[in-house]
Amino acid sequence: REVLETTGLRPDDLGGIGVCNGPGNFTGIRVGIAAARGLSMSLGVPSVGISVFDAIWCGVENPGTAIVGAMPGFAYVRESPRGEPEIVKIGELTTLENLEGAIVGFSDEEMTDMPLRKYRRSRYTISEAVAKLAETRLAERQDRPSAIYVRPPNATPYRRPAFSNA
Repeated sequence: REVLETTGLRPDDLGGIGVCNGPGNFTGIRVGIAAARGLSMSLGVPSVGISVFDAIWCGVENPGTAIVGAMPGFAYVRESPRGEPEIVKIGELTTLENLEGAIVGFSDEEMTDMPLRKYRRSRYTISEAVAKLAETRLAERQDRPSAIYVRPPNATPYRRPAFSNA
């Protein structure tokens, strides 16, 4: 609502919804996707998911390995647009092969612990990149957004305790 108000747009003006679909905070990604799908259905417009890696590579020539913060002490890494994302300990980043020209999506404070000496910054913020990429992908009518998981959730479903009839 705030974004629409600052731009002078109304919900009816939207032609589609773009959402970052991960990887990232498990709950945050799921809530974001649910909100995007809900808006999409209620407004009758398509929605599309944009990975955080695609957002980091947006507008960058010769995209290198994309690296973004995960939980403390870890980073999500994807070595190429066709590669699979993985989670790596920050201290082990220098063991990766394709770090020449790496692009990072970390905040300045997160970069203090990074063992990389040379790296590039993403050209846009994640929000700006998602908007730019969503415009293109919505025209291509891609599938509705779904979450990208690099590791299984660290929570287990609740199980009701068994009671005896004794």
